[in-house]
Amino acid sequence: MSNTADAVTEMVQAAFVWSDLSGPVYTFAVVLREAELMPDDEDEYWEKPRKWDREHRLWVELGEPRSPEPGEPASLAWEKFVREAIPEQWP
Repeated sequence: MSNTADAVTEMVQAAFVWSDLSGPVYTFAVVLREAELMPDDEDEYWEKPRKWDREHRLWVELGEPRSPEPGEPASLAWEKFVREAIPEQWP
């Protein structure tokens, strides 16, 4: 029975991308805000989160880093995400 349940779960997961599901879309919105990368007009993100596939993929590849707590140093993964997510913002 569990093999069937696992197969069904895999099929469901394969049918969706991150931007189809509300949980990952919300989580990544929080990350974009923390990185100060959320567009000024947030509707741009909320209406079409799939436009952020490249940035989301980068974030996942880096291990889904989060911004540091106040007074704590940023992780290298977080700094890399912030710099590479929107490269035209950095020299």
